[in-house]
Amino acid sequence: MELGLVDHLSNSSKKGICLHAALFQVSGLVLAFVGVNELRSLEHSTRVHLLATYLLLAAAGFLLVVCSLGCLAIWRLHRGMIAWYGWFLVMVLLVEAACGLLCFYSYGYVKNELRHQFRSLFLDEYGKNDLTTYRINRMQRNLKCCGIDGFEDWEKSEWRKGNPKSFVNIVPTSCCKTWSFLCGKWDIPNNIFYDGCTTVIAQGIVRNLSYIAALGALVCFLQVLGVIFVCILYNKLRYYERPSVAAYSVHRNKYHCYQYA
Repeated sequence: MELGLVDHLSNSSKKGICLHAALFQVSGLVLAFVGVNELRSLEHSTRVHLLATYLLLAAAGFLLVVCSLGCLAIWRLHRGMIAWYGWFLVMVLLVEAACGLLCFYSYGYVKNELRHQFRSLFLDEYGKNDLTTYRINRMQRNLKCCGIDGFEDWEKSEWRKGNPKSFVNIVPTSCCKTWSFLCGKWDIPNNIFYDGCTTVIAQGIVRNLSYIAALGALVCFLQVLGVIFVCILYNKLRYYERPSVAAYSVHRNKYHCYQYA
């Protein structure tokens, strides 16, 4: 009877946890998809953004492997493997928590790093390097921004200093909201993009990191439930294995008693 109770509890527990592991695998695939999508969109990125994305991909891949092995361990009711499965879930949980903290504290760092990256591109290389000039013009048109922190930055650029004021634009024409001939000759805010590219890109990066953090928080919640279920199953196996051994010992003693009677 005790063995039947063990089988009933074990089967119900392991089916529930295997279903939970399947949900983990689905969430791991979602994390991997988000991470790959972020890598494809990293034209303008920072070290924080890259680190958070790679942590996300690492957690997704590790989660897929761990859940497959964990489901096997649970189905075989191997207490040692179940314990390792629980520890691996905790490790993935810590990685995702680190990713979430990076996302939470990243806005100020992202702006400063972008500003540092853009300073030489906007102020020194624009107008001298054709590829840099093309990329900055495309970025300003697509993102509807102008300069590093604003259109005033172009006044300090080598592109602006190297030309007489009366013959060149004050800002590049890619800063114009509505293009017209020599539209960049006047730094009139109503026809010039007001926000700097640093602010626009930083807001986009932080917005993406916020999505990653929200998804990571959901997966963390599922993993906390998974760790709880694993601990319950582990304790059940430890608790019900002892009566089985005791029952076997009683049966063996009875057999010896009948043998010597």
